[in-house]
Amino acid sequence: MVNPFENDANGETEYRTLTWLNAGFLLVAETISLGILSLPAVVASMGFVPGVILIIFFGVLTTYTGYVTDRIPWNHNFADAGLFFFGRWAKEVSEAAQIILLVFIMSAHILTFSIMMNVLTNHGTCTIVFTVVGMVVSMILCIPRTMKNVALMSIASCLSIATAIFIAMIGIGVDPPAGAHAYAVTPSSQTSFRTGVVAVANILVSFCSNIAYFGFISEMRQPRDFPKALAMLQTCTCSLYIVVAVVIYRFAGTDVKSPAIGSASPIIRKVAYGIAIPTIVVAGVIYAHVATKNVYVRIWRKTNVMNEKSFRSLGSWYGLTILLWVVAWVIANAIPVFSQLLGLLGSLFCTWFSMILPAAW
Repeated sequence: MVNPFENDANGETEYRTLTWLNAGFLLVAETISLGILSLPAVVASMGFVPGVILIIFFGVLTTYTGYVTDRIPWNHNFADAGLFFFGRWAKEVSEAAQIILLVFIMSAHILTFSIMMNVLTNHGTCTIVFTVVGMVVSMILCIPRTMKNVALMSIASCLSIATAIFIAMIGIGVDPPAGAHAYAVTPSSQTSFRTGVVAVANILVSFCSNIAYFGFISEMRQPRDFPKALAMLQTCTCSLYIVVAVVIYRFAGTDVKSPAIGSASPIIRKVAYGIAIPTIVVAGVIYAHVATKNVYVRIWRKTNVMNEKSFRSLGSWYGLTILLWVVAWVIANAIPVFSQLLGLLGSLFCTWFSMILPAAW
């Protein structure tokens, strides 16, 4: 079979810097971030048994679709795969949907950054100011054009979210919120169709790392090692998702907040959010890097510009980074409710990239 993307600038060795372990940490940092903070509320909506079953089901299903994605050669993103299988129209639709999804996820990280800053400062200033600060910090961290630099930050991100979540679990277990004794094994009578759909959509967002697989594979030194990174990711995510969702719901009860850290006492909440700062920022930067790289590759594909350090090369990268983060900032201020923003993401796009498109291939 002939490689339809031969001579791509994306194939240059400068961008192939990731080992499978680097890629695994990147995937864990990208995935175990905002999604895990919504899962206790998901279990509160669905009950212990349906909630755990759904998390396991989607974990197994996305592991398979991730393996299927790895079997598709010579692609940098879903747009390339759409072109390869269905033609030009599929390329354009897939690329637009992928960029929109990534920008919405970036906006969720800006929103979480503002929530975190409000908790740490006791609402010391206007929330819009905090969203601007989060946007600017994220822009600065997106300056490097390769994943190698972001991979170093991903290790701190993994450690921070794990530590923050365990602190929150311990804090909620020791000092549960009022009314936390109420919990259910099956969905309660208050679970409506709407809340059930939002809960399922939130789980889908938690497993939507498929959106970035092509980008990671294209920057790995040995792309054939991607299944190792995928196994590392899915083992960590499924285990942590179930433990965190069940434990926090058991002690926080049916009124558990989303993000889940909000159910802890004020002091524990501040400590957990403070430790979670690297994840809140870095995971958003990873998605932003993938989004920017997709557009960047499309502009300069089949040229040597991406390997240059010229004005048009660096200027286009910085311009795209600023543009995408500004759009994400606008969305974060337009939809300021965390669970609803994630639910919108899951229902509109995550099913397509995590399950439907890989199945079609």
